[in-house]
Amino acid sequence: MGLQSQLGEKGCVVFQVKGDDKIIFDSGPIKGSDLAKEVSVSVVGIKELKLITSAGSYVTSVLDGNYAVWGEPRLVK
Repeated sequence: MGLQSQLGEKGCVVFQVKGDDKIIFDSGPIKGSDLAKEVSVSVVGIKELKLITSAGSYVTSVLDGNYAVWGEPRLVK
């Protein structure tokens, strides 16, 4: 997960994974200059899974370009 590389230093987002309406992962602020990160989260017993990306209060202008990328999310048994 991360932001599109062509953004350079621009952009800032937060990635969250929710399981049954509870946050089970929160990336904190990820900036355009940060490297992509790999995430592994246990979803054992979870019935509903949501991948959420938000800019929250980190957007300073429309031109910041918050183009988030989850990469290749997958469920592994």
